[in-house]
Formats: sequence, C-alpha cells, structure tokens
Amino acid sequence: MQRIPIIFTLWPGLPQLWLHGRWLGLAKAVGFAALLNFVLIATYVQTDLISKTYLILAWIACGLIWSSAILLNDAEANVSNTSDLDNEKAEEFDRLFVSAQSEYLQGHLDEAENLFERLIWLRPSDLDSRLYLATIFRHRGRIRHAYRHLDLIEKFDHVTKWQFQIDDERRLLSELEEDLRESKIEEKNNLEQTDDDSENVEVATAEFRRAG
Repeated sequence: MQRIPIIFTLWPGLPQLWLHGRWLGLAKAVGFAALLNFVLIATYVQTDLISKTYLILAWIACGLIWSSAILLNDAEANVSNTSDLDNEKAEEFDRLFVSAQSEYLQGHLDEAENLFERLIWLRPSDLDSRLYLATIFRHRGRIRHAYRHLDLIEKFDHVTKWQFQIDDERRLLSELEEDLRESKIEEKNNLEQTDDDSENVEVATAEFRRAG
C-alpha cells in the first residue's frame, strides 16, 4: 500500500503527482507556486506591481485554492491509504477470489458472477475481478454490462497491465455483436421466406380450386 507523507497534502497537486504520477498534479503544484510567488513579490518586493484591490483578490484566490486543495488532497490521500484491505480482510479477499476463479472455470457463471461482484464491493480498484466480470457478461450476452466494466477499468491509472486483455475482450464483444446482427438478419430473411412460401401455397391452392 502506497502512503503519502502528510506534509505533501498541504500543497495543491502533490498527492496526485506522488500517488499516480499525473501531469495534472504537477501542473497544479507549479501553477500554485507561481501564483504564490507572484503575490509575495507584489506584497513585499515590488509593491507597485499591481493595485491593492487586485492584490487583495490575489491573496483571497491563494487562500481559496490552498484551503480547497487541502481538503481534496487529504481526501485523496485517505482513499489511497484505505484502498487496500487490512491483513484479515485481505486473506478473506484472496479466498473469495480463488473461489470465484474456480466457479468460473467450472462454468458456474451465476456463482462466479456473485462472487466477483462481492470482490468488487470489497475492493473497487481490483481490476482482475472487473475483467472477469466483463468476460462473464460477454458469455451471457449482456454486452452493455460488459462494455461498462471495461470502460470503468480503463479509467484507472494502473490499467497498463491489463490493456492486452481489455483489447482482446473488446474484440470478442465486437465479434459477438456482429454475430448477433447476422443472426437477426438471417432470422428476418427466414421469416420473410416463410411468409412468401405461405403466400405461394395459398395462391396455388386458390388456383387449384378454381381449376377444379
């Protein structure tokens, strides 16, 4: 479990940069530093740089940005620190995951689906469980549910490890959609052919009766 030094939560953008390596976090940190430096220079070094009204507004902006960032940074740090489970729950999670895999490999999709959904409830960031669940939905023809889980997976920062499986799953879903479309077209054509055959039989019967 990755923890962040508490002092890092006092600066805008640093938790995002430290925990996830996000460029947005770096931009926030550098931007706030530039704004604070500008305000300090305007206040103590070059006092005629901007008017007092704008200087006051700039200080207010710094205060609002800093205070809101502390709240957001602290929340993000807490999410990161509690995203993993304690040892006891981690052992339970591992047992459940093995059971879910076993049910899936045996073709017990109902049981596997329930177990993987429980695993995601315990650890929402577990991408293995989400990928298994997307695969189960594909097998059961629940295409929209499968796509929804794949979309959720790709929103996580550490998705690179699973990208090949995600792309393969999307390919299989696309093939399934194409098969379903072709099946519907074939079914429609068969129905139309059946209607035509019935109509031809009726016409032939009517002509036979007239001839008789």
